[in-house]
Amino acid sequence: AAAGTPAAADGAAAPAKETRTVYRRPVWEAVPLTRTAGAPKSLLVATDESELAAALVRASEQVGARCTVIGTGETPSVLPDAVVHTGDVHTFVRLMADLLRERPGAALRAVHTHRGADPEQIAVTGAIRTLALEHSGFTGSRVEFETGTEAGTRAALLLGELRDAEPEVRHRVAERRVKRLEEFTPPPADGPLARPGGTYLITGGAGSLALHVAEHLASQGP
Repeated sequence: AAAGTPAAADGAAAPAKETRTVYRRPVWEAVPLTRTAGAPKSLLVATDESELAAALVRASEQVGARCTVIGTGETPSVLPDAVVHTGDVHTFVRLMADLLRERPGAALRAVHTHRGADPEQIAVTGAIRTLALEHSGFTGSRVEFETGTEAGTRAALLLGELRDAEPEVRHRVAERRVKRLEEFTPPPADGPLARPGGTYLITGGAGSLALHVAEHLASQGP
């Protein structure tokens, strides 16, 4: 033990660490594009949007990248450095699984893109985070545009996003915003949220968290 600090007795419990509950909420911050990587040498575009596909082919040629286009849900015949995908979470996961299975240790950059705030599209973010945990060479982003954004504009911005690494990006009125989690203090509750005498079903509750919730609800009873 350090001088002046009494040593803990053998078998004595260590003092409990001070803990606190931290609340965070999503916010969108204006952040300029940061090109952390070079342009891809080969790009796979998986989309049923013909105008976007054509625009990405033209944009790829300008940076010297080979571009292959397939329909959403189709099986790729090439192994690219990067992917631009439109569709849903199921076609995205299936495509990434096909590519990562062929080259499990290789680097792969994927961007899923859509127009408008659609909860089904936003769900792709969860798949991106999971794939990044399971495959060290994988990085992915979900890039959202306004509904009326033209294909040429989207293509140019998407090639830029392939060289960045932000997981969630929005392009709104010529401004790029990225998602952050901001710490905040919630207002005090007005009272118990449970209705006295009510009946509540807890699903997926096999762990200790469900037990704590059940005990809390029971304590609100008459």
